[in-house]
Amino acid sequence: MKTTPRTAEEAAEAVRAAVARGQGVAVRGSGSRRSWQPPLPDPEQTLLLDTTGLAGPGRLRAENLSATFPAGLPLTAVKAQLAEAGLWLPLEHADAPSATLGGCLAGGFTNPLRWSRGLPRDWVLGLELVDSAGRLLSLGGELVKNVAGYDLVRFHLGAWGRSGLMTAATVRLLPLPEAEATVTRSFASPAEAAGALRAAGRDHSHPATLEIVGGPQGLQAMARIMGDAGQVRARADALGAVLGGGEVLLGGESAETWRAYERQRGAIARQRHAWRLKLGVTAPGLEEVFALAAEACAGRSWTLAGQAGNGVYTLYWSDESGPLPVLGAVHGRLGARGFVTAEGAAAARVFGAPGWSGFPPHPARAQDSVDAALIAAVAPGRVFNPQLLEGPSAPGSGAAR
Repeated sequence: MKTTPRTAEEAAEAVRAAVARGQGVAVRGSGSRRSWQPPLPDPEQTLLLDTTGLAGPGRLRAENLSATFPAGLPLTAVKAQLAEAGLWLPLEHADAPSATLGGCLAGGFTNPLRWSRGLPRDWVLGLELVDSAGRLLSLGGELVKNVAGYDLVRFHLGAWGRSGLMTAATVRLLPLPEAEATVTRSFASPAEAAGALRAAGRDHSHPATLEIVGGPQGLQAMARIMGDAGQVRARADALGAVLGGGEVLLGGESAETWRAYERQRGAIARQRHAWRLKLGVTAPGLEEVFALAAEACAGRSWTLAGQAGNGVYTLYWSDESGPLPVLGAVHGRLGARGFVTAEGAAAARVFGAPGWSGFPPHPARAQDSVDAALIAAVAPGRVFNPQLLEGPSAPGSGAAR
């Protein structure tokens, strides 16, 4: 059974009806990460609630630099409405620019702008959500200083919808940057790329994003400078020099180059890769990430994409047999400084767990029981996204770091 509510009240009524029937509620937005998740349980036992109907225009409060948007509104539409008012929400999703605002916040996705603008949760002031009893609740508020006591807003961010159904989010904003520039640079070898990116991360040009994408034929860096119109060009030229001769694109060319990069990343993510290895390391581990990618995938088809500024990468691996021998080395050499998880259909078959699997599996943590107790208290009955509750204890933990 599927429903697409158009209002928060309709969503609450749908949850109440599902609970009365003894059904769970699987929440889905644009489906940009659908292939990364376990399949839905028996349709007779689960209501599929599509949030894309919750997608009207947002309510702007320019004087307070805040706004409230429906959770089903695509992030691209949020950005477009804000741009018309000269405002900016520094959240992006390079792999799925059409993802909904609620899906991005529920999934705790890794924001390319995190390096310069912080985590997505840093920009959320309040949430409207439906709880497991079908009640419509408001958490937080419309002003920056609105939290007293335990911050339940942040508890719901990155919980993959297991703790409640987001119907709207109130976010804080910034004035739209006056200008932007994109600096691109191609590299023939991982070692060359690693050295240049490390230098760019320390440079006084302060890029807002620093991305990398490529494969055996080479890697391409993408960096953006944003800010005062009188300084962006000089900062971009300086960053290009640090990268070793990067091309500098300004204004509309810069924006279109970044949109093309998002389309490229989205196309990569949508392909049916047998494995996806998510690697998270600090900057000193950059050379090892690239070296391990080349070593692991020698003679095979592979793609590496990620955020060099944040130290979060995805290695897409097409060989069904799997990179198991290399996974041990990856975890041993990088795991102490970050995280390594395997995703994808082949990974699920090997590890016997759908969606997300650490390699080797991480030992139980005290935080796991705390998380489980909080979810049980806030969302009793395991109503929301039951297909995720039996999997790893923190399915979004990698993306939220």
